Amino acid sequence: MPLEGAEPVYAQIVLTSASSFFDRAFTYSVPPDFAGSARVGMQVKVPFGKRTAVGYIVSLSNYPEEGITGIKDIKEVRGDTPFFTEQSLKIALWLSKHYVSFIGSALKTILPPGFSGFERPKGRKRLSSGPKQAITAPLNASASLDGPVKEVLSINSGGALVLKQNSVPSENIYLELARQMLVRGKGMILLYPDAEYLSPAAGIFRKEFGSAAAVLHSSMPEKDRLSEWKRISSGEAAIVLGTRSAVMAPVISLGLIVIDREEGYAYKQETSPKYNAGAAALFRSDSEKVPVVFFSSCPTPETYHRAKTGELRFINPGKDSIGSCGKIEMIDMNKEKKAPGGVFSLKLMELLEEVLGKKGKVLLIAGRKGHSTSLCCADCGTSVKCPSCGTPMVYSMEENKVVCGRCGFFSGTSIVCANCLGTRIKFTGAGTQKVEAEIKRAFPFAGTLRIDRDSVSKGRITSKVLKAFGSGDVNVVIGTRLAAKAAEFMDFDLVGVVSADTALAGGGFRSAEETFRLLSELARSSSGKTGSRTVAVQTYNPGHYALRFAGALDLEGFYEKELEYRKAAGDPPFGQLIKVTVSGRSDSAAEISASRLASGLEAAPAKILGPVRSRVPGSSGQARWQILIKGKDLDIIKAELGRIMRTARDRSVRVSVDVDPIE
Repeated sequence: MPLEGAEPVYAQIVLTSASSFFDRAFTYSVPPDFAGSARVGMQVKVPFGKRTAVGYIVSLSNYPEEGITGIKDIKEVRGDTPFFTEQSLKIALWLSKHYVSFIGSALKTILPPGFSGFERPKGRKRLSSGPKQAITAPLNASASLDGPVKEVLSINSGGALVLKQNSVPSENIYLELARQMLVRGKGMILLYPDAEYLSPAAGIFRKEFGSAAAVLHSSMPEKDRLSEWKRISSGEAAIVLGTRSAVMAPVISLGLIVIDREEGYAYKQETSPKYNAGAAALFRSDSEKVPVVFFSSCPTPETYHRAKTGELRFINPGKDSIGSCGKIEMIDMNKEKKAPGGVFSLKLMELLEEVLGKKGKVLLIAGRKGHSTSLCCADCGTSVKCPSCGTPMVYSMEENKVVCGRCGFFSGTSIVCANCLGTRIKFTGAGTQKVEAEIKRAFPFAGTLRIDRDSVSKGRITSKVLKAFGSGDVNVVIGTRLAAKAAEFMDFDLVGVVSADTALAGGGFRSAEETFRLLSELARSSSGKTGSRTVAVQTYNPGHYALRFAGALDLEGFYEKELEYRKAAGDPPFGQLIKVTVSGRSDSAAEISASRLASGLEAAPAKILGPVRSRVPGSSGQARWQILIKGKDLDIIKAELGRIMRTARDRSVRVSVDVDPIE
């Protein structure tokens, strides 16, 4: 920072290119003509080698760093409005360090929508915003405070976990919290995991607060997002609703951050920097001294553990916190007979006959899309896997092809076993297509709607289901886990899980958590009518603790057992994980580079697993090798990975780091 009363003469500038060579601040001098306009966050043009480059001012000083020579002048300061504040810059620098990403990539997360490429988009005016406006309270501010609202408002800083109950709609609590923030002259950020939940909430908030409410999510047109960003940065809008990236919103006088359904995996960014919105919210909480509150009926074990150990404040704990639920009935497929030629047990078939006979509503959950989800050789038992990424292949009846749901590879149905060269391939397992075909065969009078990634666009699941049932043409919804979202907004009379073992068979350390959460979510009634819904769960593994505790709707019992296993394995929250991916144009180059990287980390106080070939190929078919790092404190390894990325000069390979990976 410049000395008090003195004009800054040097600016530290981060260039726009996100690469190892540019991953630092470069020093330039500030000519007298720009002394008044050179501020942190301003976009500038500077000479760089034989060309002109674009960058952003990240700090100002009266003296250059020792040893720096040949300092050049800034050529141009663009516009009159900073693209980010010093507070926003703190977030970007933290993202770069904590998630091991280039500074340029981290800066993109805090820039206004449409300016992520740094250059001013063609045909668009330079960034400008109106004068800062004071936050005003709505006329209908409520004076009554009780329950979770009162407890949340008593938090001055830090974090809290609220185990919400379905009998009280979340939006009622969020509306009152927003109203109280406005009364206090403060702003609030409210995050939702995806547009499925955000869209209906946005309508409610806009109706209640008018222009004081703004919405930010990636599905919006770019010009609309930029308009909302300007209203937020000027103070016109103090209440921000959005998905993951809205955690960076430039809210003036931020007073509270609320994260709805904190367990949602969509809060994790999959491109660099691969941040988690919950962790970013906690950083803002610590940096700006504002509380962040996680609302969830079934939180992640990590968040639950932090609340139980006192790191987060626990609000409304208790075994009944799952809310108003129906009955979960486990069907042991080791003992139960299947209906002739079908995928349903006799018990589930009886329930279907009873509900559909009364024209009731049914939701059926299959593990994967497609028709047959398990293909194997009848001679040697070898599973048919994708030759590109190693994922088990699925048969699609509609396309009459064998397809890979992960990378998109497909082939005809004439398959030769990779192990024994046999041609007798068994098509087993029940995907959404097979379940739908079975329903149509057994209940020809029932109308069906299939919900999977092939049939419904993102954020449209609930609206499509409501429209289908409203038309009277549909009785049965069949889908993958995506369809479970519809259960929150509609009172199905029967929910059937065709195979609860699919997620457990995945083998990841989150598989039990995913299974327990799915079943508890399906059991909750959208209207809070206790016992109005039956959830029938077919399984060959009824003794698994995730299924036992889900059947008893025992939230605390599940977490106690799950955390016991996590602690023994050193998995989060008792250890940290970092996944390193090395991509290359050739498989050998990627493997050699990954092996060298893993060898260089062997002396670190952590467990280094791999490298192994990734199941998922990179873009343009690039080979990918992965390393998994496990340990209690990985800051030293993060610093070393950052050094490796900054000093990398081999353009044939690329290193990507994922801190706290979901998979």
